[in-house]
Amino acid sequence: VITTISKSIVTQTNGAHHNALERKRRDHIKDSFHSLRDSVPALQGEKVGKAQPASPPGTRCSGSHASRAQILDKATEYIQYMRRKNHTHQQDIDDLKRQNALLEQQGNKARRVHTNNTFRLLLTEQYSEVWGKFHICSLLIVANVLFGTYATHCYLNCYA
Repeated sequence: VITTISKSIVTQTNGAHHNALERKRRDHIKDSFHSLRDSVPALQGEKVGKAQPASPPGTRCSGSHASRAQILDKATEYIQYMRRKNHTHQQDIDDLKRQNALLEQQGNKARRVHTNNTFRLLLTEQYSEVWGKFHICSLLIVANVLFGTYATHCYLNCYA
């Protein structure tokens, strides 16, 4: 008789433990659906309820309750929308990076041209009065070797 009673108590205890675990699992699923529902803009403020007729894509769920199926559908739509939006933003970022690189190259080229022209101008201005045309001609030849023919053209146009 004692053995039968103790088996019955063990069975009840195991059953109660199993029920508690199952209740905890259901509560976790319910909380997860609430969290998912609150993360989707089209569902914010809705309550989780029994299944209802499906609403058109991009609209709020009909009534004040959203079924779990509707929550999953709306979450899927929202994830797909955000993926498309992220892809578009990434393309914009890539385009801007290419534009920045091109502008940086153009800026570097402009700085080099400006530096070279400034050096040529300094050569012709600073040494023209001190060394005379003969020495200017020598400096311009050196400048041509370093920078190209621009300095000779300037000299020929200005001092010839």
